Amino acid sequence: MLMMKTTLGIMAALLVCGLVSCHYEFAAAAKSDLPVDTALRGKWEKLDGDEHAVISVATTPDGYYFAHCRGDKDDGLIYRAYPLAKDLPGLLQVEVLNSSIKDDFPKERFTIAKVAVENGKLTWRVIDPDKAGPQKDGAALLDALRKAEAEKKNIFGDAQTYERAKDR
Repeated sequence: MLMMKTTLGIMAALLVCGLVSCHYEFAAAAKSDLPVDTALRGKWEKLDGDEHAVISVATTPDGYYFAHCRGDKDDGLIYRAYPLAKDLPGLLQVEVLNSSIKDDFPKERFTIAKVAVENGKLTWRVIDPDKAGPQKDGAALLDALRKAEAEKKNIFGDAQTYERAKDR
């Protein structure tokens, strides 16, 4: 079987609800027309750590929708994401669309995420703004991502690992 590997890196925001915290008030780039990786589609469970979390991923021709919730708690997030740029394969622009966690919708609702799917596991890493440095706009953020890529510098936080959910 062909091993599927995808890298997504568009969560340049802070992780809310354990998956993503948004860091930016602006998008790094306009929505792209790059193809999506259908290997992300489906239901994923986080089994490591102290809490159980589930991510459901739907794909459309131009992007992804993520629904994230923690265990039996009545909270969660909905994200929209799309591939960031052709020269930054595997990085995703992520935007929080809805949050039941906070009373107020977050001002910083964009981030960059790097996601890889391999051997039935999804690894999710969000950009770390302390490592990426402060950015004034989307163009500056894209420049920082390209520079980090060229220098092979890691500007992402710790990985969160999910396994494809089994039917129960």
